[in-house]
Amino acid sequence: MKSKSPLKDLPLRRAGQSIQEHQFKIATDKLLWPLMLWVAFFLAAVQEWFRYLNPSEPKPWLFTGLAVLATVYGNIFAKMAIRSFMILSARALTSTTYSSARRAFLR
Repeated sequence: MKSKSPLKDLPLRRAGQSIQEHQFKIATDKLLWPLMLWVAFFLAAVQEWFRYLNPSEPKPWLFTGLAVLATVYGNIFAKMAIRSFMILSARALTSTTYSSARRAFLR
């Protein structure tokens, strides 16, 4: 005999969930993407002005080094952010579930 779940309705939303979703949407849609576009075009303009005012041959090693440093910094920052997120998420999980999730993350 196959039994059906007594829970047929969707779960209720958490208190403040809509506010949190709205804040996230504002931060990503209306703040983060325009800011990233502005930074990218600003840096491109600075680079072009630098090349205009200081005519010299291209130096790809300089920008390659800067890209490597930015990548290393970004990886370190991302790992710290993910660990902080997991610690905050762990409050909602049981300690055994968090331990197994942490072990899986640190592999």
